[in-house]
Amino acid sequence: MRQAEILVEKLSSAFPDQDTKIVKIRTSGDAVGSDRTPKVQDKGMFVKEIDRALLDDRVDVAVHSMKDIPVERDEGIALGAILEREDPRDALITTDGCTLENIHSAAQVGTGSLRRRALALYARSDLNIMDIRGNVDTRIEKVRSGELDAVILAQAGILRLRPEDVRTTVIPEDVITPAAGQGAIGVEARADDDEIRSILERVDHFSSRQEVAAERCFLEGVGGGCQVPIGVLARMSSTVLRLQVAVASPDGKWRIDLAGEGSPDDGSGTASKLAKKLVSLGGLDLLKGTPQQQGGS
Repeated sequence: MRQAEILVEKLSSAFPDQDTKIVKIRTSGDAVGSDRTPKVQDKGMFVKEIDRALLDDRVDVAVHSMKDIPVERDEGIALGAILEREDPRDALITTDGCTLENIHSAAQVGTGSLRRRALALYARSDLNIMDIRGNVDTRIEKVRSGELDAVILAQAGILRLRPEDVRTTVIPEDVITPAAGQGAIGVEARADDDEIRSILERVDHFSSRQEVAAERCFLEGVGGGCQVPIGVLARMSSTVLRLQVAVASPDGKWRIDLAGEGSPDDGSGTASKLAKKLVSLGGLDLLKGTPQQQGGS
């Protein structure tokens, strides 16, 4: 809902006379119970119902977290805009301001992400990583109540919602590398709706789109989608686009880190090269918990 409100604010600024209305749609991802273990194949669980409303003309645009949008999209849907990206990194939420580095041994740390679980265990194998579900407030309440010592969430969500009575410590991207598209809001429209797509062009943020496009191209290059537990982060300047990649085995015992850079106009080329290198190093085997001898760093 907050992401939809951010879009409305930007549209209202660009088009003061344009009326907008937020339509609430419950997705299958919202309905997942707290006892559900995350699975790599749960692609599109936060977007399917919203996509259907878009294709059925019940809404004009669909607002998603870019990290939830599958790489393969319906031909009738086009990405109309990516809003200016918020901080893409992950954060540790506690009541006392502990960092991932100094939180006490055997601490119970909650996350619903396979990527965060694997990379956190690589950094701190002594932690108890607990699977959790629910929205940001539901997860943070587990820390407030003492049920968990900490939870790992996207820093972007914390900055947008500003929860009280907890403390946030950003986790460096070389410790837990963010998911592709994390921190970015994607706005989709029907592919044949030229009027709406023209409106959305006014709120599209160029460098955010370039970074997210490179990250998603990398995922496509390794044959994965948005739910594959790989960290990939692009940073773009006026002269270079740099990609950072991390993948760890589910138990956190093995990890591969890669980085590459190239022209900002050729993010797809840089991403494709890194994807091929990760595959050659056994990165996909690492995801399955069966690292090749050279897989690890």
